[in-house]
Amino acid sequence: MTDGIHGKKGRFDLCAFCPDLCLDRCPVVASTGSVTYSPFAKMLHGWLIENGRIPASEEVAELFYQCTGCLSCHEACAHDVDVETSLFDLRAELVDKGIAPYGQDIFEVPTQDLIQAQSAVIPKRYFVPEARAVLFPGCHALLDRPGLVKDVLAVFRHLNIEFIGASDEAAMCCGYPLHAGGYRDAFLERAEEVSSALRRYRMVVTLSPCCEHTMKNLFAAAGVSRPPVVTSALDIVAPLVMRTEREPLGLRLSYHDSCFLGRHMGQYDLPREVITHVNGLSPIEMRMNRGDAACCGAGGGWDRTSPVLSGIAASSVIQMADDAGADVVVSASSTCASHLDSRGDGPAKVMDLFSLIAAWLKPKRSKPKRRRRR
Repeated sequence: MTDGIHGKKGRFDLCAFCPDLCLDRCPVVASTGSVTYSPFAKMLHGWLIENGRIPASEEVAELFYQCTGCLSCHEACAHDVDVETSLFDLRAELVDKGIAPYGQDIFEVPTQDLIQAQSAVIPKRYFVPEARAVLFPGCHALLDRPGLVKDVLAVFRHLNIEFIGASDEAAMCCGYPLHAGGYRDAFLERAEEVSSALRRYRMVVTLSPCCEHTMKNLFAAAGVSRPPVVTSALDIVAPLVMRTEREPLGLRLSYHDSCFLGRHMGQYDLPREVITHVNGLSPIEMRMNRGDAACCGAGGGWDRTSPVLSGIAASSVIQMADDAGADVVVSASSTCASHLDSRGDGPAKVMDLFSLIAAWLKPKRSKPKRRRRR
């Protein structure tokens, strides 16, 4: 070890001497067209720093931020190397040394902005102090897709789900961007704040798989106790949707597997089952799907450090859906849906799964009968 960069010894070794078997999986390589940003290149530079072959610098540190943490390379790795953890930990070690190519501010979301956004979109009747379950909308839903929050509430209403309330305590960032940005002290502070604020609830219901993954897995890894029960709104809604009968939508749609929901949380089948029931047709599978699905570019803070490149990754997903013959691409992640929509006009419309369910549940107005002339 040199330069005060400490971590798990040997964590970069297998990748540093690997012939780039995961090259075709990396969304950064796909977006840039450069092997400079391959998992191999990033892990090799980590090995070079760890073994004192090159000094740590902000220029080299920028390379380690060219990773979305999507775990796609892990799917292809014969040795199950955890590239995401190795690179994210290295970011944190470099930040601790004062070698930070990006400031902490770009990984933060002001809580007051989220509280105001939530108050604007969620009616006051949902703010019930004695509620034992609370909705945790997440940053992207509140700031970028307020219509999604309305759709979620509409779905709850149609399915008679009345036990989930709203609270200013739940209008905050879960802290994932700080974790991904390498600002671990700030992440720990945020995790403890979230855990303390939500501890009184028996259940925290998340809209974003990113928030669910953070509270369930990253909080535990940081030694922070999570709220008693953290579950997704999809897990609550899905069984009720499957028992409800409505006329199917019949859309030509594809489903995009979110990295957080899929590779991180292992959930591939449930969204497809819900889509098939609601739409009357199985989703059209894109060329890359399930464990091999293409990352949209929103993870790992990449959408903050490299917005143009991450936008290219999002456009690639939209194009893949269009190539499959879909008019709509559905996401079960508010984070992914927001990022996919940010790529501008494209051949396929982006729709969150809850918005799809809301459209299916919405009562159809009968057309007035025309009076026959005598």
